[in-house]
Amino acid sequence: DSLLKNNITKLTNIQKQCYKPIFAGRDVIAKASTGSGKTLAYLVPLIN
Repeated sequence: DSLLKNNITKLTNIQKQCYKPIFAGRDVIAKASTGSGKTLAYLVPLIN
């Protein structure tokens, strides 16, 4: 609900690439520009 309230409806590229490995419990090292959604890329699977 919080994501929808903040108009976050689609994954960014970095989120798409990181979601499955993080959700599977694997370690991920990722590099992307500021504001690309890196923080949500690892927090959403953890919270989910």
